[in-house]
Amino acid sequence: MSGVATSRDGIPLAFEVHGAGTPTLVFVHGWSCDRSYWRGQVRPLAARYQTVAVDLAGHGESGVGRRAWTMAPSATTSWPWPSSWAWASWC
Repeated sequence: MSGVATSRDGIPLAFEVHGAGTPTLVFVHGWSCDRSYWRGQVRPLAARYQTVAVDLAGHGESGVGRRAWTMAPSATTSWPWPSSWAWASWC
């Protein structure tokens, strides 16, 4: 399943969900990439867990309307997803 969520600062963030189970593993790409970076990990892990791959604001299919492009708005506090999800990686 693919979708778009709105960050707390109003930016549309694209994501895709595969699999089911707990914990939910969230894959966040590094600078200048998009969620496709994790394709090789997301699908195999989806056989056992729910996996979520996101596009950061300004990357991939996510929005670009942010006023300040600093690390603070990119932190998880700006994201609309549950804090109970297990954040798998940041590379």
